[in-house]
Amino acid sequence: KFRNGVRWLSKSSECSWDGVACTNDIVTKINLSSKYLFGVLPSEFSAFPLLIELDLYSNSLNGNIPEAFEKLTKLESLDLGTNQLAGSIPNIFRNMQSLQSVYLESNFFKGDLPASLCANIDSNPQFVIGVDCNNNVNC
Repeated sequence: KFRNGVRWLSKSSECSWDGVACTNDIVTKINLSSKYLFGVLPSEFSAFPLLIELDLYSNSLNGNIPEAFEKLTKLESLDLGTNQLAGSIPNIFRNMQSLQSVYLESNFFKGDLPASLCANIDSNPQFVIGVDCNNNVNC
C-alpha cells in the first residue's frame, strides 16, 4: 500500500508505473525505496520473471520474504533492508545464478542464512550481502 498517490496497479502498462523500468516493454527493475510502503511484502513481485533489480529499501513492509520470490531467477540485486520483515530467510536463491547483491539488514530475521544464499556467496567473490549477524541470524 502506498501512503502517497503514486500510479500503481492502474490499467496503464506496468512500464508507466512509478519506480518501474522496462526494457522492450518487459519489467526489469522496480525501485520503490523510501516510498512509505506498509503492509505485508507481496508475493506478486514474482509475476515479473525477468526482473533484475528489486529495491524496496526503507519502507515499513512486514511479514516474511515470500517463497514465490524463487521465481525471480534473473535477479541481480535484491534490497529489502530497513523494513520490518521477520521470520527466517527462505531458501529461495538456488536458481538466481546472476545474483550479485542482497541487502536484508535492519529487519527482524532469525535463524541461519539459507544454503542457497551461502552457495551464491561461495561461488562469487564479488558478492555483496548486508544482513544483521547477531543473536538472531547465524552467518
